[in-house]
Order: sequence, then C-alpha cells, then structure tokens
Amino acid sequence: MSNIPGYDGRVQILDDLAKTAAAEIRATAAPRAARIRATSETPRCDPDSGQVSHHLLLLGAAVALISARQFRQVVKNLDPAVVPPGYWTQVGVALNVAIAVIALIFAMRFAWPGR
Repeated sequence: MSNIPGYDGRVQILDDLAKTAAAEIRATAAPRAARIRATSETPRCDPDSGQVSHHLLLLGAAVALISARQFRQVVKNLDPAVVPPGYWTQVGVALNVAIAVIALIFAMRFAWPGR
C-alpha cells in the first residue's frame, strides 16, 4: 500500500483499529447476550405503565362512544338530499362502538390480569 500516492500509513492504522474493534465485539458479544438472556427471563415493567394503559384505553373507548353518538345526531339532522344514495351512514358508528367495546375488554383485562 505504500506505493499509493499520498499514503502515509493512516489508512493502515484505521484498518487495524477496525479489525481490533471487531474482534473485541465478537469476543464480548456472546457472553453478554447469554448474561442478558439469563437475567431477563421475565421482563419487568413499570407497575404504573399498566395504569397508564388502562386509563388510555378507557379514554379511547369514551371518545369513540361520544363521537359515534355525535355522528348519529348530525346524520339524523341532515337533509336526505345531502347524503349520497347508497352511502352507509351507520358503518362508522358501528365501527366506533366495536372499537369502544374492544378497548373496554382490554381495559378490564388490565384491571384484572388474573382472570
């Protein structure tokens, strides 16, 4: 490599450093991974994170039910000429109610994890 114009050995030093770093990573990665697997058989979570999830699910269910109710009121007050023929106005309401039910089921599951 010394026959390359402008070569002063820095490339070789960087190459040696990269090889040394790669060898150190290979030497320490397997034992570290085994140690992590041995100590983390059961993942530990912050106990408050379940409460936050529970509250967010309840909030989402409430918002879904409120928006479904409001949409039904708006559609009820619309002039039939405004709604295109064949437009399913109740699909959004049904989906919001289904999402709210699913969120409530998940929230109950977080509240009583043993059941």
